[in-house]
Amino acid sequence: MAWLQRFQQQFQEFSVPRRVPYGQRLTGLALAIAAIAAAPVAQAQSILEESGSLSPMEERYTFTGEAGQAVTIRLRSEEFDPVLVLLDPSGAELATNDDAERTLNSRIVHTLPRSGTYTILARSFGSNGGSFTVSVNPATALDVTLSEAEALLFEGNTEGAITQLDRAIAENPDSGLLHWYRADAYLYSNSGDMTDKDYRRVQEMALADYRRAQTLFEEAGDSANASIMADMINSLNQAENPAENPDMAP
Repeated sequence: MAWLQRFQQQFQEFSVPRRVPYGQRLTGLALAIAAIAAAPVAQAQSILEESGSLSPMEERYTFTGEAGQAVTIRLRSEEFDPVLVLLDPSGAELATNDDAERTLNSRIVHTLPRSGTYTILARSFGSNGGSFTVSVNPATALDVTLSEAEALLFEGNTEGAITQLDRAIAENPDSGLLHWYRADAYLYSNSGDMTDKDYRRVQEMALADYRRAQTLFEEAGDSANASIMADMINSLNQAENPAENPDMAP
């Protein structure tokens, strides 16, 4: 199934932002919250909401949290590639993120281990800086589910990720990004030793989610993501008939 391996390589090029990894790590996918922006989720009152300008280097912000509190931290910019770091009250690093929400923006969902003052580091991945926004909000159930599914997917536990995404989609059926992520997870679940019949079944499930995501993005006026879904659908349809596609045929 050389054609299948070539398709999977093309699939990964569509699914993951292509650039030099931060610290040789990809910490953000498959699952974030341009998704949540696409899903009609009610937001709780903000814990922190700030704007600034990074030039470059880094900026620090603090907020007070309680032990066991789950928070969602976002760092967004249209002018540079943001990197987000969360430090605990002692200054130890708790979490970091570069690239989430299917964008170069950053997001951390974390349950705080103890009460105290936490520090957020807003950084630029490259040498440039610019305007940005950083926010801290109580994590919604959807935030937590997406974060857990993302972690499972990057650990290679695609079955666990799909289970998490099934739950999230049941609660938020009109989120295009959730369907996108689940379609990706279906394709990642191919271990390489699937029979053609099993792969076709997985492919059909992925196609259904990509088509649903495309429709939802179009309805939301998100032409960029709708176009990406169209590309994914086209690639899968070509893979479905490898004999008709010399570049993907075995």
